[in-house]
Amino acid sequence: MGAPGSFYSHLFPANTLNSVHSNYSLQWLSRVPPAPCNEEGLPITEANVYISKTSPPTVAKSYLAQSEEDFSFFLKCRSVELVLNGHMVTMVLSFRGRPSVDPHVADDIEDKVARAETLANIIRSHAEASASHYFGAHIIDTLYAKLAS
Repeated sequence: MGAPGSFYSHLFPANTLNSVHSNYSLQWLSRVPPAPCNEEGLPITEANVYISKTSPPTVAKSYLAQSEEDFSFFLKCRSVELVLNGHMVTMVLSFRGRPSVDPHVADDIEDKVARAETLANIIRSHAEASASHYFGAHIIDTLYAKLAS
């Protein structure tokens, strides 16, 4: 069941959920983190709402801090809503297959190909059974080969 509201807040009364499933929603932050400032007190985010290769390391640290705060609060909210011995399954995209989580670390085309293949395999491990059921097992290898390319 879907629920209106932010998953970074309480959505249900306490002790009412037997199971929770969150599919890739936790990759989104609850807000753009406060911008680090330079010596003059001006924001140094270059008007970006994301981390780029030109972002200073303090920007990456502010996004990491916001992510940690959001994830902790998400877990706190769901723990209140779950019944005793309830279950929670979450899927979160990660930097797996990337040479570094630091956006300043350059990566070449081979790394991008390896990342695409890794991501396709992760998605396949979660979705292959459903995709086979709905579309037929005969298309699975072709489907995930295209996803990796």
